[in-house]
Amino acid sequence: MQQFRNTAMKQAIKSLRQDENPITIQHMRDCLVVGQLLVPAQWDKDPVKDNHGQMVFSPDTKFQLMVIADDEGNYYFPMFTSMEELRKWDKDEEVQSLVMTFDQYLPFVKVAQHDIQGIVIDPYSENVPLSCEYIIDISEQKDSEFQARDIRADDEFDLREPVANVEAMISQLQYLGKRYPEIKAIYFKERLVKGKPSHWLVMVDMDPENPEIFRSMGTTCAPVAKGKGIEFMFASTPQGEKIAQENEPIYQEKTN
Repeated sequence: MQQFRNTAMKQAIKSLRQDENPITIQHMRDCLVVGQLLVPAQWDKDPVKDNHGQMVFSPDTKFQLMVIADDEGNYYFPMFTSMEELRKWDKDEEVQSLVMTFDQYLPFVKVAQHDIQGIVIDPYSENVPLSCEYIIDISEQKDSEFQARDIRADDEFDLREPVANVEAMISQLQYLGKRYPEIKAIYFKERLVKGKPSHWLVMVDMDPENPEIFRSMGTTCAPVAKGKGIEFMFASTPQGEKIAQENEPIYQEKTN
């Protein structure tokens, strides 16, 4: 917990404050959906260590997120990008906290939406309030943007180099590759499907594999996709390994 630090969110907030534009707004939204935040909370049962030495809560544990009030008396769930930020509020180190993903704190926001204004990130430095309506809208958008599908062993992949001008799409994918340290390489092709319009295939070598990053990539790339659908695939699949052997990536992580 002491080592927790969401530097991507911190930088996204600073970039947004320096120059608010569609790209910086989208970047912060993506960091919110994909990343984690430190959330002060209370629970009625202490966690216990499992066989791997990890602290695990009992399934019937009841959790309650703590709230903070602004000068107008509006309540928010405070959330922090690091332990240092939390200590600006909890100077006596009396508060317990959890590292939570967007999908983990979303249900608390939905339940409390008539009692609180929303969440506030790093209230004693950057002070970024986000309304309940905004958080819930993001959840609905990302659910409609992305659907998982199992790749079957007999799936055929008829691929070609994109025939349209896709410089903007490639530039956006390369930008995303640099943004997410999990991404090791990106392959970009046009997939042909008999009897259907072609669509883009974006194959990603990612470690660890995080489907939420595909949501972010899809949202960011949609405006430059020229009206085509985008299919995302992990490079670890058998088809992915074959594609990687036969093609060059458009992005590859630099190694020292």
